[in-house]
Amino acid sequence: MTETTHRPEAGGELRAGLRDRHVTMISIAGVIGAGLFIGSGSAIATAGPAVLLAYLFAGTLVVLL
Repeated sequence: MTETTHRPEAGGELRAGLRDRHVTMISIAGVIGAGLFIGSGSAIATAGPAVLLAYLFAGTLVVLL
């Protein structure tokens, strides 16, 4: 069995740069992250640090699913 490696100088297959869909996904992730950060801050201010335990538990359930 032979191993193939992709080298830019060999075939020119790799390109540097981001496509439009990459920039779109990065911006969507940024908006979702900022919304979660702001939402978490107000939830912690209202309910206290127990919210962090609830987020940890919910995150664990999501990972297990």
